[in-house]
Amino acid sequence: MTTSASRALHVVGVAVVLAATLAVGAGCAECVDGADCPLVEVCTDGACVSAPPAGLALVAPTDVVDGRFDLVVDATFDGDQATLTVARDGADPGEPCLPFLERSVVVDGTGARSQRRVTFADLPPLGASFSLRVTLVSPGALPVERSFAIRGPAVSDGIGGAQIIGPGGDVDVDVTPLVPLLVTAEGPAVAWVEPDDAPALPRFVIATGPGDVAASVVLVRGPQVVWVETTTSSGTSRCGRAVRGLPAGDDGGALDLTLVARAADPAWVQLSLRIARGDDVDVCSIDDDDDGFCRAGRPPAGPGEITFEQLQLRLDDGVVDVGVVPRVSVGPVTGLVRITQAGRHRGFFGPFTFLPDDGESWVAGQVVVAGGTVAGVRSVDGVVRGAPW
Repeated sequence: MTTSASRALHVVGVAVVLAATLAVGAGCAECVDGADCPLVEVCTDGACVSAPPAGLALVAPTDVVDGRFDLVVDATFDGDQATLTVARDGADPGEPCLPFLERSVVVDGTGARSQRRVTFADLPPLGASFSLRVTLVSPGALPVERSFAIRGPAVSDGIGGAQIIGPGGDVDVDVTPLVPLLVTAEGPAVAWVEPDDAPALPRFVIATGPGDVAASVVLVRGPQVVWVETTTSSGTSRCGRAVRGLPAGDDGGALDLTLVARAADPAWVQLSLRIARGDDVDVCSIDDDDDGFCRAGRPPAGPGEITFEQLQLRLDDGVVDVGVVPRVSVGPVTGLVRITQAGRHRGFFGPFTFLPDDGESWVAGQVVVAGGTVAGVRSVDGVVRGAPW
């Protein structure tokens, strides 16, 4: 029989166990570094403790900027390192036709509380009134964001003429290297892509008069600006849109060659690579890519009016001749080959139009790799009958 006394002892026993459990849980977890601690905690003296909030304070500019300017902030954080990123503030973007490419800076800390003065140099003004958002991320702490209002010069007469609806933001350019360009233009217009750290691509006509435009544009990895230039009776105007091509990081040092081909009727052309490594010469295509250093990153889907193909090479030194050969075609094909290495855009071959149905192959160009890095890119843009090698 259960008595009142035994029930009381049982309740007391449960309470003691619960209290002990809570006491153990309330103790600080042991750690070696910040990776051993949960989010919003840092490793201090071998124990995980709550991270003090990080901080951001504006240093400059404090007055109207009249051209390109430096944004200077004081960052306060804990830990060995912090990453600061500046981006356009969507709530107060300024002139939409003035593009802004997001930037990041990594700064070292002391492992304890640190304050660092960080400069984002040579930023473009985005109109008479706009805001930039700075984000600070440090180990063990929640990201901190602050928006800073800035006054700049009035927008010049050469900005505008179009409204770019897409693309914008982040685009996976390996999945969709050719993306829709949606524009409302005030007159005849041309477009082009300008990578952040490489020469601009060739311009192409997207409109012969005013109205809504749906065209296509080839994007690259990393930050870039899609420009649209419009001509009206009052002159020529530009409108730009910042886009980030993903994946933007290092993919292990691979040389990535992506073919984008367009034709009026369904067609199929493919990459053919000749790789010279010392005395060894190999040929690689989508059909024989299983040899250890050459593989298909994106196999083709077959004939179409727009087709993609991607080959990846892993080599430290060598010369790569790049060609495009016919598979199925009933008319002219325009090809473009995008060159990426270690996650960075390195250049283009093309656009170039050739006649695969007449047996033509396009000899696009040559890539030189030295010490695991692209040392040179040379366009050839020639045609041969039959296989190029």
